[in-house]
Amino acid sequence: MLHKNLFILLAASLFFGLNVYSQDKIVKINGDSFTANVIAIDGNIIRFKYPNEDLQNSEYKNAVRKIIFKSGRVQNFSDLSIVNGLEDWEKVRITTIADDVNGMIPLRDIDSKATGTTVFSNVAQVENRAIRKLKQKAAMMGASVIFIQNQTVEGVKAINKARTTITGVAYVTRKISMETMRQYITGKKFNLSSEAVMSNNALSGFKQTSSFEFTKEGKLMINNNDAGSYSISKNGELQISYTFGGTKTFYVVKCSDNMLVMTEVFENKTISYSFKLQ
Repeated sequence: MLHKNLFILLAASLFFGLNVYSQDKIVKINGDSFTANVIAIDGNIIRFKYPNEDLQNSEYKNAVRKIIFKSGRVQNFSDLSIVNGLEDWEKVRITTIADDVNGMIPLRDIDSKATGTTVFSNVAQVENRAIRKLKQKAAMMGASVIFIQNQTVEGVKAINKARTTITGVAYVTRKISMETMRQYITGKKFNLSSEAVMSNNALSGFKQTSSFEFTKEGKLMINNNDAGSYSISKNGELQISYTFGGTKTFYVVKCSDNMLVMTEVFENKTISYSFKLQ
């Protein structure tokens, strides 16, 4: 009887083990992965079913890094990079095709302007400068893709200088969750190491030495002084209410590898703050 029960147990373990192993694995660009049975890949859509379910689900190919099929074959899809701040600005992609941002998360409207320094400024150079500024601003917010909605390029006319204006929407591959952020900053001290400011005219950087502490009671301490309180919204934004008045909202771009990167967006400038965990 004991041998029979042991045989049944081993057989069941083998069955369920094979059942799990015989699933496809879908890896998303935000780092998440799950097992499923891939049914079809139709255009920009991947259709699949979760194990032991009959309901058909779908995912945009743009949101999927790769599929590891049960046969062992790997099919790659999106090669978008996760952008963790200004230093990753060259990884930001620009598109005018709406399908390219299917499955991504819209963050906010974004724009950039560039004007030639003289009437002899090259139109292409001015356009490239506007694109670079747009990518840098997007990277400061952690955006991987910019969907361009309008671009105006004006050449040199009489005494007018060359000018380029670009507007669009910044998209991210993932948003840091409220729980992830809470676990990372609560009760921790960080040193503000640098600050980058993108204005309408230029990008500038500054070294900083202030210390920030996010207490377990929800207090914000700056250089060991009570500076106000903080809270984390459901979409992962950090809100700080200062004792001297006013509340500010920050996009959290990175909270890992002993780093905290967050960005504040104004009408005419974008400021990125980089912290190191003490």
